[in-house]
Amino acid sequence: MDSLNTALAMSLLILSLPFHGYFVLGQQAQQRLPIGLQSWYREIEQKLKQETQNPHLIEKVASRKTDNKLTYMDLARLLKTLFEK
Repeated sequence: MDSLNTALAMSLLILSLPFHGYFVLGQQAQQRLPIGLQSWYREIEQKLKQETQNPHLIEKVASRKTDNKLTYMDLARLLKTLFEK
């Protein structure tokens, strides 16, 4: 009976790990970017604007937020657009 309780506890712990990972990633996505990543974000945004034929694509992805309002989710959307291009 003790081994059954231990096995049940271990299986619940293992099954809860993916949910914990999603929770942590969701929390980080809402955090503001550090200063170094903010400048990197703006550099990528400017390069995409110069290279693209469709400026509306960049305007949709690149938000008009100030540097101190940029989040990791904004960076992820910009990089997704860059790699899809």
